Amino acid sequence: MGRCHIQNPETKEWACWSTVSDEFISDWMPEDIYKFWLELQIVRDAIDSIPYRRFDIKESKWVTYEDAMKILAEKEIE
Repeated sequence: MGRCHIQNPETKEWACWSTVSDEFISDWMPEDIYKFWLELQIVRDAIDSIPYRRFDIKESKWVTYEDAMKILAEKEIE
């Protein structure tokens, strides 16, 4: 998606414009909050692109729940 950073000349606040939908995809924000919002968008986009998020989670064949509980119990004894 093409995103453009637009500053309101009167309030000096920032908003994000989408060239795909031809509309703002954020509210108007002060610069520091807008930068934080952009960082969150980058993280969200990165997470959405991770392949494992497209598949079901399968239980480990290497360590079962029972194995994990046994290991933790043994640690408590030490």
